Amino acid sequence: MLESMFGIYPGERREYLASRLRTRPRLRLAVAANRADRRASRL
Repeated sequence: MLESMFGIYPGERREYLASRLRTRPRLRLAVAANRADRRASRL
């Protein structure tokens, strides 16, 4: 199941994981901002 997500070759999997790690901080910031936004709108 996970293999289809990562691709067949180990190089592709490494590339995929590397790109995930590069984009993760931005994603985390967006999620945190979204949570703060929802919390503010509730008040």
